[in-house]
Amino acid sequence: CDGDGASGTTFAYKPTIKFLELKESLEQKSVILIDVRNPDELSGDGEIPGSFNIPLPEIEKAFNLSPAEFLEKYKLEIPEKDVKNVVLSCSSGRRAAAAREKLEEMGFPFLILYEGSFLDWKANGGEII
Repeated sequence: CDGDGASGTTFAYKPTIKFLELKESLEQKSVILIDVRNPDELSGDGEIPGSFNIPLPEIEKAFNLSPAEFLEKYKLEIPEKDVKNVVLSCSSGRRAAAAREKLEEMGFPFLILYEGSFLDWKANGGEII
């Protein structure tokens, strides 16, 4: 140990977001919400207005697409690697955390996790479309 307290497995930047902050940020269009649930969940349960769907199994492939391909497929510009306003969501937060881990490995260190995800949004009376 070199004494600086840093460890290769510890990331200082692990932000999360709560319902009210996310709701206000979406209204102000200051965050990009990526929902990693499967499309059948969106059609069955609904989705958070303003979110973009990139299912967890597609995450790695999606973020390796060219900017033009990404935009065409997901109706969203591919985020820059150092982006700090992308929020990941799923049903309960587990798959969103897995997506963040995968994207961190791909060089996206500053992604935000909506821990309660869709279930928390729904429990707080968030609008569903």
